Parts: sequence; structure tokens; C-alpha cells
Amino acid sequence: MTMPHERMRSIGWGSQLLGALQRDPSVPTELQEEAVRLEADYPGSQQLLQLLADPGRAFSAVASQAIEDARALFEKAQQLGVGGDLTRRELLFTLRHFPSRGWGATAEEASRLGRLDEWLAPEPGW
Repeated sequence: MTMPHERMRSIGWGSQLLGALQRDPSVPTELQEEAVRLEADYPGSQQLLQLLADPGRAFSAVASQAIEDARALFEKAQQLGVGGDLTRRELLFTLRHFPSRGWGATAEEASRLGRLDEWLAPEPGW
């Protein structure tokens, strides 16, 4: 079972992975361009920490969709076996606790109910 802090860590790694996919010359251009497009709306770790610190927080539908789309991109890249050794390792570790399909709607609802902490949390000791 994935814990909230593991999910949040994987989302943060997802942001870094989008950059890695763009820079890896062995990744097909189509996937690199998709990574560029997603990076514009993808929430970073700092944005998620600010969201959790705000009592009136609302999880953005745009951010939810970017996470969902990033998952699809990561799974496609993994399935195709693209990227160098480092990129493939980053894919493996990022997807381990990455939010599952449909998670975005759950996060938005949890946010409206004031229960986002059940889905996202900073690392212990942050």
C-alpha cells in the first residue's frame, strides 16, 4: 500500500522525470514533446507543499490531469523501453508509488472535503 508521503515523493520525482525524458537523446521526439507539454501544468514538490499548508486548499483539475497524463507517458516510455539506463531506472522508481489511474478525481474530491492529507503528505521530518 502506498503511503501519502510516498505518493507525494513520486509526484515530485515525476517532475524531474519529465525533464529527463526531454533531455535523453534516446527518447523518441514524440515522447520528448509530450514531456515538454506536460511540464507546463505539472505540479512540483514546492507547489504541493504550499497546497498542503493552505487550509482553504483545492487540488487543481489542471494539475490532476497533468499527473494523469504524465502517468500515461511514463507507462508508454517504460513499455517501449526507451531511454538510457538512468532514464529507465527513474521510470521504474517514479512509477512504484505514482498515483494510479483515476487518482486525480479522488484528490480533487478529497481536497473539497478537507481530507487531502489522506492522499498527500510531506516526507516525515520535513
